[in-house]
Amino acid sequence: MLLFFKIKFNHWNNLEVERIMKIELNSLGNVYLFTLHGSLDYTASLKLLDAVTPHIGISGQKILLDFSEVSLVNSMGYVMLLRLLKASQTNGSLLKFCNLQGVTRESFELMRFDDFKQATSSRDEVLKTLQA
Repeated sequence: MLLFFKIKFNHWNNLEVERIMKIELNSLGNVYLFTLHGSLDYTASLKLLDAVTPHIGISGQKILLDFSEVSLVNSMGYVMLLRLLKASQTNGSLLKFCNLQGVTRESFELMRFDDFKQATSSRDEVLKTLQA
């Protein structure tokens, strides 16, 4: 399943910029894989929350967020990721990240996200641990 979100921003100089957040959802065995494309900002993080929350509500569910195509995560994006992590822990599901790169990787490291080392691993590496 592909979800596209077209978001328009008006910057201080009144130039209109469109950003598209694309979320791909695939079921790989017993794992739901969400591949994120674009910027995880305020509006996109709300859409991600809407897309992932139904899966987090299921006890024992395994969810993997792939950041290989994410160019930016702003402060609201981090807040939503923390909310998703907390909800997964509360509901007994398992939420993992993979393919963190560049500035996004550095930000995760600075914020001391749990399982940071695994979050920098490849999709295949993390999938092996989740499917075991």
